[in-house]
Amino acid sequence: MTPNTILPSPYLHPTSIDTKMGNLICKVVDHIKNTICDMAPPIVQYVVKHPIKAVCHVASATMMLGSSVIAPLLLGLAGFTSAGVAAGSLAAAVQSSMGTVVAGGAFATLQSAAMGGYGAAIVAGAMSGAAVAAEVVPIVVSVVEQIDCDSDPEETDE
Repeated sequence: MTPNTILPSPYLHPTSIDTKMGNLICKVVDHIKNTICDMAPPIVQYVVKHPIKAVCHVASATMMLGSSVIAPLLLGLAGFTSAGVAAGSLAAAVQSSMGTVVAGGAFATLQSAAMGGYGAAIVAGAMSGAAVAAEVVPIVVSVVEQIDCDSDPEETDE
């Protein structure tokens, strides 16, 4: 055998299992693509017909993700870190302007949330409350619109 001879390897040639797995993955990807393409037009129509509701739904979803994903990022950007307040940050500027930090106050709660303490539950609760509020806004708007549509400006009580 010469040194340039390539030996057959079971890893270089697809087996029937590899082919079946590849076909299955292709079918799943095609199904997901077709589902998204089928869903897009009704979603766009809904957004165009109900822009306030659509914005509130997006805000609600964002708030629900917020407690675990967005809140830590925003806290970090503001300067609240797991090691304390970052020097030169917005949080440091606020802390220096307020003097003594009150235990249990807003600043202490945000710092606690960044450190994974009691504030994390409070921030998560606030984010969840904001998500609920974002879902209530479209209901209130619908009720107000219905009241406006039901009232006839021509009719007056005299």
